[in-house]
Amino acid sequence: MLDGFDVNRSKVFSIPFGCNFNKDSVKIMKDTSLVDAFLARNRLNFSTGNTRDNFFMERFMAPSKSADLPRALLKLASKQIVRNVIGRG
Repeated sequence: MLDGFDVNRSKVFSIPFGCNFNKDSVKIMKDTSLVDAFLARNRLNFSTGNTRDNFFMERFMAPSKSADLPRALLKLASKQIVRNVIGRG
């Protein structure tokens, strides 16, 4: 689809914020031969499903004010600890 355009293409599939990784995402990745992805679940989990052939990394929506970043990171980290403790990674 992008072959006729002069654009840089990423080798990493990026799930849009507000969307889930689902069967449509898998199909797009297969159709475009992408094996790595940035997830958009607003989490701090850096080892989501990583294998030798695939790399998945979480990303989060940063606050609009840089001064709010430490608080936002603390909140995300706290939620991730709770997820890990109850086993819902």
